[in-house]
This record gives sequence, structure tokens and C-alpha cells, in this order.
Amino acid sequence: MIERNKIVQNLTVEQLDAFVAALAALPGGERTLEAIRRKAAEMGITISLMSAKAFRDTTFDRHLEKIRQAQDVALQVEQIEQGGSTLADASAKLLSKRIFTALMDAEDEDSAGDIDVDALSLAVSRLRRGDQQGRLVAAALQQAQAKLREYEQREIERAAKAESAKQQLEAVKKTGGLSPEALQMIEEAAHLL
Repeated sequence: MIERNKIVQNLTVEQLDAFVAALAALPGGERTLEAIRRKAAEMGITISLMSAKAFRDTTFDRHLEKIRQAQDVALQVEQIEQGGSTLADASAKLLSKRIFTALMDAEDEDSAGDIDVDALSLAVSRLRRGDQQGRLVAAALQQAQAKLREYEQREIERAAKAESAKQQLEAVKKTGGLSPEALQMIEEAAHLL
């Protein structure tokens, strides 16, 4: 859409962003047509009240709408994440809304064709694939942790058995119930365990 208001025509993109941000920073009651004229004059642009109104009703309203949409998106993502869904789910949902809005806002079929739906769909697909891989990695990690816990438990049990056998052997040594050769054979066998 080609902007026809004087402010947009006389400012660079960076200057326009700064101008709109300065207006947006004003408290709501101070965002008057006169304030727009004053801010434009600070940038060296002389405009009428009608030109200030045209700017407010087009460029500035769209900027405020983008801010509202960004706030809505942030809130929706937060709600989706709290609901247990993934970031890919949130992105897919929000991207679908954005595509729909862009198609509805398109002025004609030609401008609707400028929206690269395939590229946006591919991005969602990649997000979902990343989520799937993340879930697979998480499941593999849980399995590995379970096996590690089992191994550690077996090692604890083996060490306890070895200690018990050692104590029993020490008790037999003290009583003198076995010959020195038999005790040596038992000790050698115990060290192999």
C-alpha cells in the first residue's frame, strides 16, 4: 500500500520508526492531532491538521495495531506454553492466524499472491520436526538414565555382597577353622568377584 501522507513521504524508514515510536510513547490523552503536527515540525515537516489526521488514521493506527498484535501474540504463546503445548504448536497456530489476516488484508489477488505460504508452511514443519526430535532425545535420555540407575543399583548390591563375603572370610580366619591353603584359595576367589 502506498502511503499518501506527507510525514511518510518526507521521512526515511528509520526516521519514521523513531517518529512513530515517539508518538506511541506519549500518554494516550496527549496523542492529539496537534501533538502530531508539533512532532512533525520538530522533524522539519509542516503539516495541516487534516494531514495529521491522515497520518494518525493510517500509519500510526497500523503501528498501534502491530503493538496490540505483538502483545496478543506474547499472551497467546504464554497461554499455549502453560497449557502444555510446544513452541511449535504455538507458532503454527499464530502463523496460521497471521497468514489468514494477511490474506484478508490483501487489497487484491495480486497482493495476496505475494504471501509465500509455502515458505511459512515449511518453517512450521521444521519447528514441528525439531519438537519431535527433541521428544525423541528426551525419551532416549530417560532410558539412559534408567539404565544408569539400574547399573548403579547392581554395583551397590555387588559391593555389598563382596563386603559381606570379606567379613565372613575374616571371621573364618579368626576362628582358625580352615587351613592356610584353603584360606588363600578363598581369598583369591573373592578377589575375582
